[in-house]
Amino acid sequence: MTKKPVKKAASKKASPKKTATKKAAVKRPAASSERTGLMVDLKKITDMLDETSLRQLIRQALILQHNMRVDEINKGIKEKTANKPGMDRNSIDVVEADDGSSFVLVVNRSRNFFARDEMKRIVNICHAARDERDGMISLYNFFKRERIDVINNTEIFSSTDTALKTMYNYIINTYTVRK
Repeated sequence: MTKKPVKKAASKKASPKKTATKKAAVKRPAASSERTGLMVDLKKITDMLDETSLRQLIRQALILQHNMRVDEINKGIKEKTANKPGMDRNSIDVVEADDGSSFVLVVNRSRNFFARDEMKRIVNICHAARDERDGMISLYNFFKRERIDVINNTEIFSSTDTALKTMYNYIINTYTVRK
């Protein structure tokens, strides 16, 4: 008869160790009242699901978890590059090849490659414009006609887009027309 209490005591001692190990391994954020309510609702729903539905729910949860990680990584990258020229519509970074044969204009995180002849045409378009507005329209029409990739990649939505203003002003202030 004395053996039964020993078994119960041994099982009681083993049980807390298992619980402590599980709690240490799983890190959970501090539960807010909203989160607690959502978890209760989720538990009620999952209790009603069959195994196939639970597998699908787990797959979807893993996708959501992955997307959250990607969003965090992208946010970190965006914060690091936010102050670099060319990362938005209001700034530009121009990289000219050492031999002057090509140019890369970076605006709104888009790298647009131009051969020397194309760059000359762009400079001519800007300098031929009556004013900034006319230059923006002329650039937009040129890109729409000749280089739709610049419109698409830079996410230029119209001839009034700030990215065009940035390009125009940089080109006017940096390059001259050679005859």
